Amino acid sequence: SNWLNVTAQLPGGAKIGEATVKIYHADGRLVRSNTVPEGSNFQLDVADLPAGVYRLSLLSAAGRLDGTFAKQ
Repeated sequence: SNWLNVTAQLPGGAKIGEATVKIYHADGRLVRSNTVPEGSNFQLDVADLPAGVYRLSLLSAAGRLDGTFAKQ
């Protein structure tokens, strides 16, 4: 898939708001950094990423969330 759909929620249901999204390759390299207007629900174009496993970090004034995804 060329699009990654992200739905995130902070503990207690706090609004995430504007957030910086960083994508790291499995080897720890930062491969992309974007700002999204609302970190609770957004899409990222990952068409240019090679197949593999990635770590996604979402950082806003309200908190930080981390997750992983696989690109096929």
